[in-house]
Amino acid sequence: MDMDHVTKFRISNETLKELETGIRETEGTFVCVVCGSLFERGVVFSVDGRLLEASRAAVEHIRTEHGGMLTVLLGLPSTVSGLSDVQQRIISGMGAGCSDRDIARELGGKAESTIRNHRFQFRRRLMEAKIMVAIGSLLERNEMDGQEFISFHKSMPIHDERTMTTRVEAEKVLKKYFRQNGHLVLIRFPRKEKEKLVILKRVVEEFDLECRYTEKEVNEILKPICEDYVTVRRYLIEYRFLGRKADGSEYWVNE
Repeated sequence: MDMDHVTKFRISNETLKELETGIRETEGTFVCVVCGSLFERGVVFSVDGRLLEASRAAVEHIRTEHGGMLTVLLGLPSTVSGLSDVQQRIISGMGAGCSDRDIARELGGKAESTIRNHRFQFRRRLMEAKIMVAIGSLLERNEMDGQEFISFHKSMPIHDERTMTTRVEAEKVLKKYFRQNGHLVLIRFPRKEKEKLVILKRVVEEFDLECRYTEKEVNEILKPICEDYVTVRRYLIEYRFLGRKADGSEYWVNE
């Protein structure tokens, strides 16, 4: 796996589905979680002489550019995956449909019984992982019981743990990424999805619910807040904080 991709791929930020598919889906785009490549809805992409719509092009990108998510995950450092080099090679062989005999031969003539034992241990670890995920989810719920959560607009395209943010958590995020210098100034844009949503929620509060805006007017509001206002505007649209006409002639705040 390309080491540049490793630096961009932050496993703790992704959902289980995103780790399996390699794709984060928002309203307007399909994003490769490994390298950040974007595939915008409504755009046709040429891939190996074929014309593909965005979702299919994203799938092909994961396969051709990264060798599939199994390859990506097995290519993570052992300190992240918890898998030894031998375990990675055995699982890779399993993913390729190789027999125990073939895998044993590939590993330098290990006994087939050794490979069978690795398969058993792998299934045991899967069971343990499922239990730990369930325990983590229950603990998270218990920790959040009784706490007040911030609310997002009804048309938010995602509805999972990324939108479960307490007011205390949100205040910490705002202090971390904003500074008040007579007006709201974004120091940097967060990578974590959960923090990103808190930031966007605060930014959209600079807009009037009753107003309809041109793109120029949207830009004029965003420019004092962030240098990369185009990126912020795109995320506001992708997560439906702002609605927009198809031709981009009019913007508004979604409630």
